[in-house]
Amino acid sequence: MHMYDDGFLKIDKVEHTENEMYLTLSLYKEVFGQTAGRYHQWLITCKGVQESSLNLQNPSFYLELHQDHPVLFKYQKPFFMIMGPEHIYKNEKIYGKLFVELHSFAQNYGSKEFAAEFLPDLETFTDHLICFCAGPQEILDIYARVLEAESLQVTTFPYGRTHSDTGQEQILLFHPSQYIVAESFEVNLIET
Repeated sequence: MHMYDDGFLKIDKVEHTENEMYLTLSLYKEVFGQTAGRYHQWLITCKGVQESSLNLQNPSFYLELHQDHPVLFKYQKPFFMIMGPEHIYKNEKIYGKLFVELHSFAQNYGSKEFAAEFLPDLETFTDHLICFCAGPQEILDIYARVLEAESLQVTTFPYGRTHSDTGQEQILLFHPSQYIVAESFEVNLIET
């Protein structure tokens, strides 16, 4: 890539199957702000896709493959069912604090969807408890901190699975907030 000062990457095509994603990616030549040809084209096969925040509307990006990255924090960790007393149902003060804390934590991971994944689920009740969400230790700590500030306790149960069955996840970064988490990435040059 560094050999091509006048080149830019572009995703030409994305195809999905149940747990795989296929990206056709090109390195284009730019002359005076116009596309003037293609240097190379690759097919990236993403196998065992766990999540993706890819935004095809953003034309500029870079590519980095990581095995250790903040977005991967929730993989291979035990999950907990996080619950609290039923009487806090619709307590705007507590839910407001949880919202702020989760979004603050999510800023480290560059994804709004990340925080939404761990916001309280107000539809699930059991034995005078309300189920907030299922999450790893970091999310449990946020809930415990917010509830303790209100002199309440969080109740947890093992969720019975980890977020990942394989423990082999990697992340392909396109931009700080655009990525694909998958078990493996295979890159093949397409003859052009």
